[in-house]
Amino acid sequence: FFLSRDGKTLFVANEDDAAVTAVDLSSRKVAWQVAVGKEPEGVAQSPDGKWLVVTSEDTSTIAWIDVATHAVVAESETDERPRHVEFTEDGRELWVAAEMGQTVHVFDVADRSRKATLRFAPPGVPDYKVLPCGIRFTPDGKTAVIALGRANAIAFVDVATRSVRGYA
Repeated sequence: FFLSRDGKTLFVANEDDAAVTAVDLSSRKVAWQVAVGKEPEGVAQSPDGKWLVVTSEDTSTIAWIDVATHAVVAESETDERPRHVEFTEDGRELWVAAEMGQTVHVFDVADRSRKATLRFAPPGVPDYKVLPCGIRFTPDGKTAVIALGRANAIAFVDVATRSVRGYA
């Protein structure tokens, strides 16, 4: 789920219905619902409130939803089982953790193109345990902190260069 930027709507990935549901918090009722790919998981809204992006673990895609029209306007392919999505604070990029693909993709929000794919190799951790499943940015926006699942590690990534600075 994701609380809207204005705090008035809760966006919920609804796995059973392959949809994202917008719940109006003041009325506690469904405001609208949009069909997306199977097994939606991660949900994020762009800082300007225009876009809602939802992952589909089963189809390895993300759906770009126009919040004003409640319509899916595009789908982008990802590596296997995208789990989490996170916009940079300036809204120019969308970072997508593809858990079973063992990657994080960086998308340009303006044209929805994939700009980069990041891979991880924490020292002493077998590859099969490196499963990116969460992303957060530091308050200054300069570092992405990537949770690497069963690797029991996190990666620190320089946002500007997209290079791994280290692991913890």
